[in-house]
Amino acid sequence: MAYHSTRNFRQQTISPYVPDRVERIGDDTGQASYVDIGKPVKLSDDGVVVCADGNEIYGFITSVNAGTSGGYSVGAVACDAGREIIAVDEAGGLAVGGLVVAGTPVALGTAGVGNVKTGSPTTHKWQVVGLEVNPSTAGKQVLLRKL
Repeated sequence: MAYHSTRNFRQQTISPYVPDRVERIGDDTGQASYVDIGKPVKLSDDGVVVCADGNEIYGFITSVNAGTSGGYSVGAVACDAGREIIAVDEAGGLAVGGLVVAGTPVALGTAGVGNVKTGSPTTHKWQVVGLEVNPSTAGKQVLLRKL
């Protein structure tokens, strides 16, 4: 159940019953860290990598372990249906009910946020369910839910 705040923005629902998935992140150089939390990722071989501009979003990084496994960073990714995540409207104009794809990427190991923009994904669909401001403008937060 999402709740409305005084800013007319839905709050992220936290569900302890649907854990995030453990994934290998990036390549085998162990480059991911806590600064990567919130970045959109896509499937790649045996793990996930940061989405390029316009990619469908498999999920969002929610944690990164301090150690590595076989050189790979390991962390959690929110990617199952019903999961909610807060991201940033890169271009402005997102509307409740609209679908999104990845915006301009921020490299692993570099501080930054998960940018999203309007798109037409076919497999991994994230839908806007809340806006920080309405209508949404560039740089404002949006609440997304995986369909």
